[in-house]
Amino acid sequence: MALLINDECIACDACREECPTTAIEEGDPIYFIDPDRCTECVSVINRRTSVQIQKYIKRRIKVWQNA
Repeated sequence: MALLINDECIACDACREECPTTAIEEGDPIYFIDPDRCTECVSVINRRTSVQIQKYIKRRIKVWQNA
C-alpha cells in the first residue's frame, strides 16, 4: 500500500523533490503518489529535511493568508 497525500496538500512541491523513487506527481488540485513506485520510505527523509519542509510550508501559508 502506498502512502497517501490528503486534501491538506498545498501543492508546494517540497515533497516531490525529496521522493527517492519519483513516486510523487503533480495533480489537480493536489499532488498524488503513484502506488506502483511508492516504497513507503518515510524514514529516508531525515529530520533536517523534514524541518525545512515544515518551515517552508508555514512561510507559504503566511504569504497566502496575507494576500
